[in-house]
Amino acid sequence: KTIGTAEAGKYYDAAMVVTGKVVRVSVRPTVTILDLDQPYPASPFTAVIFPDNAGKFGNLQKLKNQSVEVSGTIIEYHNKPEIVLESAEQIEVVEAAAQEPEKK
Repeated sequence: KTIGTAEAGKYYDAAMVVTGKVVRVSVRPTVTILDLDQPYPASPFTAVIFPDNAGKFGNLQKLKNQSVEVSGTIIEYHNKPEIVLESAEQIEVVEAAAQEPEKK
């Protein structure tokens, strides 16, 4: 099931696909955080990558301002929903629908 970031808090412990726009990429020594739709602390949803898996994702800064789908099990951390990403397949850039009309 695909949901928006605002709904994610209703689906703790459920495997979902959360859609949103990456507004902030914060790379720290202990964790990488992708804030969706609003920057921290107002972000309604975050995707988290721990150092053990960070090498699987390439340059995460390129995701900034991109619409993405994040898949995985939603967990609660500090009263906010997040998904921990362990593989690059869990995050996918969604093409903006308005880019190019489909050819028939």
